[in-house]
Amino acid sequence: MSNQLEEYRKKTSELDETESNLRDLALKKLNEGLLQGPLTGFSSLDKPWLKYYGEEEIDQKLPRMTAYQFFYDCNKNRLADSYALNFHGRITYSELLNKISDAEKAFLKAGIRKGDYVTFCTPTLPETIYAFYSLNKIGAVCNFIDLRMNKERILKYIDITKSKLVVSFNGVSEKVYSILENSCAELLIDIDGVDLLDRGKKFLYRTFSKGRFKCNKKNTITWDRFIKTGISLSDEEVEKIYASERLMFSGTDTEYIDKCADEPAAIVYTGGTTGEPKGAVLTNTCLNAPTFQYSIADIPRGNNDRFLGFMPPFIAYGLVDGIQLPMILGMETVLVPKFNPDEFSKILKEYKPAHFVGIPIHLKKLMEDPKCEGLDLSFIKNAGCGGDTIPESLEIEFNKFLETHNCKQKMRTGLGMTENAAMSIYDTNNTMTKVGRVGIPMQKMKVGVFDDEGNELGYNEKGELWINSPSIIDGYFNNPAETENVIVTVNGERWIKTKDIVEIDSDGSVKFIGREKAMIVRPDGHNVWPDMIRDNLLRCPIIKDVCVIGVKSKYNEIGQIPTAVVVLKDNSIDKEEAKKQILEFQSHLLGERDGVIDVRFRDSLPYTSIGKIDSIKLTEEENSLLSDIDFYTLTNIEKKQVNDNVTA
Repeated sequence: MSNQLEEYRKKTSELDETESNLRDLALKKLNEGLLQGPLTGFSSLDKPWLKYYGEEEIDQKLPRMTAYQFFYDCNKNRLADSYALNFHGRITYSELLNKISDAEKAFLKAGIRKGDYVTFCTPTLPETIYAFYSLNKIGAVCNFIDLRMNKERILKYIDITKSKLVVSFNGVSEKVYSILENSCAELLIDIDGVDLLDRGKKFLYRTFSKGRFKCNKKNTITWDRFIKTGISLSDEEVEKIYASERLMFSGTDTEYIDKCADEPAAIVYTGGTTGEPKGAVLTNTCLNAPTFQYSIADIPRGNNDRFLGFMPPFIAYGLVDGIQLPMILGMETVLVPKFNPDEFSKILKEYKPAHFVGIPIHLKKLMEDPKCEGLDLSFIKNAGCGGDTIPESLEIEFNKFLETHNCKQKMRTGLGMTENAAMSIYDTNNTMTKVGRVGIPMQKMKVGVFDDEGNELGYNEKGELWINSPSIIDGYFNNPAETENVIVTVNGERWIKTKDIVEIDSDGSVKFIGREKAMIVRPDGHNVWPDMIRDNLLRCPIIKDVCVIGVKSKYNEIGQIPTAVVVLKDNSIDKEEAKKQILEFQSHLLGERDGVIDVRFRDSLPYTSIGKIDSIKLTEEENSLLSDIDFYTLTNIEKKQVNDNVTA
């Protein structure tokens, strides 16, 4: 049987896109019970999630072109009053295309050509979008850096990509300029973020704004002046530049366009909280494949819906979900370059966006905001949440919040990763949503649960999630060793080893258990999963927030003590009494040995710049005070009490 399965896997891996679509249509009917025939019991082969997709959604072919071309094809015929961006004013799709064309000429005039790199230190501003699409049209690569990085890292990432230009937000331009002379970059292009203001407001801002970086230094230029440098470049000259580049390719125009699909479009950097950030190379297909699959899925939407975009472009979540996705769907994107979760309700009231994607802390803040009292959210069609572990209690609570505020939709959860261009698994519609699960895979994906030896496990078995997808990154920039640690090739197919521990049920619905690297090993060798423990502890009525970490013991060299670091709703509660209540509470929810042994208290938890609990920082701080618990000298009675008081 094992040999037959391996042969079957090999044959399916050799199918072309048309053949694969036909097989998927047959699998859909098998999973619906409309066709008789055996299934294998392995999700990557059976693809049970296909029953939730229509035949047209399954039979579509992915776009093979640049991200700009896909954007252009989707929007070239939109009406003149169809709005694309909303930031201190509104800009239509036709105006956006003109802005992109102006930027294209300026970059060409500056000598940027196909294969060149341009570094960005910007939030999501209109100019960021003009520049991204214009450079993508040229065939250049956008190197997106977190603008909060220190000077040394910015310098490093400019130089390793040999970036000719740096596009910088005015608020960090002084920092970037300080390392410009030591870099390979020839010019800093400064964006004020006021391009859409009228002349009077723009003059007042630039005259009286304190601490502004002024472009009166060598090798600097404002965005406005940079754009004007391209005016002298005629359309005929632009076409000559592109024609000369195409002469270097011996194939047909169709083959050239197809080749561009697999070329780099952008680099975004992984978090780097556990080491040096890695540059994930996103190809054009990385941007097009997930957004195309999302666009043909059963997601409620209307013509020119508003999309609230507040995720930054230097993470895949922000670039793919926050820019390319709404642009492909013809939405009006409301840009919020510096998002404050405390102002979420104000933004919703003002703009009434039908769609947004955020992370759990955003939704939590919204529910806690007293200004939401009586707020009508009937305009929301898609409230997406991902980017971090989504506690089941939060999902239940937020769905009730939506219902009581007149929204007919449920929260749509998802699971993604930079290495698969962010979008991987998500809730497509209300009918298949399961609380506590993050959704189903996208149409064109294979996913499976694997053990440590690379053997696929069956339904409802716990193991590492592997993903085979058209949107897998090209690799980590100039880092083949790290690439090989994450991306493996099996039967000619590339798979991501996600390090996420999950279960997949017979419907194809994915349950997230925890991240392999976050797993805590107790002194007795038993593994516990912090995310699952946190999910259960958040139901405790006295807990406002909690993070579960491993703390080294003063007495045990091997293993860690699973510890809950808790923020209480009422800080005046006696801490010893609170600890007893928490341990008692968890003992009724989780199995023996699977919960915390110790509880510590804080007034607040540290968060990263994008709103995730900074468990790395918290672990470092809490481990400066080693645990007083000696696991192996606990009396038998104490051990039983500990094991009775655990959560999972």
